[in-house]
Amino acid sequence: MSRSVLVAVGGLIGSVARYWLAGAVQRFSNSAFLVGTFTVNLVCSFLVGLVMALSIERGLLNANLRLFLPILIEIVDSEEKVRAALPYLDTMLDTAGGGGLVTLESAEIIKYTQGQRS
Repeated sequence: MSRSVLVAVGGLIGSVARYWLAGAVQRFSNSAFLVGTFTVNLVCSFLVGLVMALSIERGLLNANLRLFLPILIEIVDSEEKVRAALPYLDTMLDTAGGGGLVTLESAEIIKYTQGQRS
């Protein structure tokens, strides 16, 4: 099976699982805060890190199966601050030895509100 198909299948499974889990947690919490999204991001980040560490240290997953476990780091800040972080990202990618992709994109802010401070 080609690597592109593996990545596509992994994306399909992952996105449906995230959608289902985030919705379930959000309905259970009955909160205005995006508890579902926060919980999914926290739990999935931990699980991906754990599986990757175990697969690398103990050889539990071959290279093709590790394609199912991409990691995305998103930084939202001024272009100047993001560019200042690029050398650190280069070091992390080089140290990990797994390769990676770094992009710089502009974002359109649709709405931003700051919560009340107590």
